[in-house]
Amino acid sequence: MNSKVRVSVLAVVTTLALPALSAGPVFNFTLGSGIANGDQVYNGFTQAASRWSSIFTDNVTINVTIGFVSLAPTVLGSTSLTMGTVLDSSFKAALGMDAKSADDATAVAHLQPSGSNEFIINHTNECNNCTSVYLSNGSKYDNLHETVSLAEARALGLYSSTNSVSDGSISFNSDFAFDFDPSNGITAGSYDFVGVATHEIGHLLGFFSTVDDYDICGSTLNCITSRPNSAISENEDAPSVLDLFRYSTGSAFGTVMDQSADTRAKYFSIDGGLTMGPLFATGKNFGDGRQASHWKDNLGLGILDPTAAQGELLGISQNDIRALDVIGWDVVPEPGSVGLLAAGLAMLAFRRRRC
Repeated sequence: MNSKVRVSVLAVVTTLALPALSAGPVFNFTLGSGIANGDQVYNGFTQAASRWSSIFTDNVTINVTIGFVSLAPTVLGSTSLTMGTVLDSSFKAALGMDAKSADDATAVAHLQPSGSNEFIINHTNECNNCTSVYLSNGSKYDNLHETVSLAEARALGLYSSTNSVSDGSISFNSDFAFDFDPSNGITAGSYDFVGVATHEIGHLLGFFSTVDDYDICGSTLNCITSRPNSAISENEDAPSVLDLFRYSTGSAFGTVMDQSADTRAKYFSIDGGLTMGPLFATGKNFGDGRQASHWKDNLGLGILDPTAAQGELLGISQNDIRALDVIGWDVVPEPGSVGLLAAGLAMLAFRRRRC
C-alpha cells in the first residue's frame, strides 16, 4: 500500500506571465530558490495554473512566488497567502452581484442575513476544551466580517484585478521524488508534481478555513485563549468565505456555520446545511488529524484532499469546482460586465497569514 504524505496548507503574501486559457485568471510567477525559467519545476507550475485558468472565466491577474526547497519531512508543499477581511454586508453584496450559476443562486439565497453571522465555536477563552459547543453571536468573536484571500477578492471585484500586490507564495519540498509529466501516469515511488501544485494554487484561490486558527490556538493554550477579547475581535478570526458553507448536524438545525475543531463530521452545504455535501477535514489537533482547510481524507473527494500517495494521479473534481464557484469564482461565461463595488465597501488592509 502506498504511503501518504500530508500536503500542508500554510495558507501568506506574493513575476513571468503565464497566459490564461480563454478569459480566465492569468498567473504571474516570481521565481524563488531552486527554480529557473523553463525548467521542469517551472513548467509543472504553469501546467497547474493552466488547469485553473481553463475552468474559471474571471479575468484577473494572480501574482505568486514559487520555490523548490527543503521543507519538513512530512510536507510535500506549502502555501502562504495574502488575505484580509471584508465587512460582511459588503462581501455578501459582492457575492450576490457575482452570482452566475445555479449553485451561486442557491448559495446566496441561503446565506445568513448580512451582519448577523452565527457560528458554533470551541477552543476559545470562553470555551476551551469544552465538551459542548459554544454558539457565538458575535459579542466576542468576529461575525461581522469574512476572511478572504487576495485572489478571491480580485475575482469578486473587491480589489484591483491587476494590481501587482503579491497574492501568495508556494514552496515545494525538493527532498521528495516528483513526476513532472502526468500525461502518462505517475511513476511508482514518485509524487504528482502538477497535481500537488494544482492543490496549492487552490488554497490561494480561497479554499481555506479559519477553523485551523482555533485548532492551533486551542492546542497551545497561548493563542486565542490568552489574548484579550478585543484582540480576538480585530477581524483575525472571522470565518473564511468557504466557512460560510461549513455545517454539521449540530449546526444545521439553526442554519448556523460550524467553526468548531473536533471530531464531529463537518460538511459542505450550499443550502444552509439542509443538504449534506462532501465532508471537510476537521482539524489537525482536535479533529481527525488533518487541517480543516481540506476535504476529508481518504474519500477521493478532490484535488483539495489533504494527502497524496506515491504513484497517485491527482485531478480537479466537481467538488473542487463547485466549492470555488460559490465562494466567488465563475465557471460559466459572464453575460456582461459587473461594476466594481465602491471603494468604501471594499477591502480592509490585507495581512500575511499562516494557518
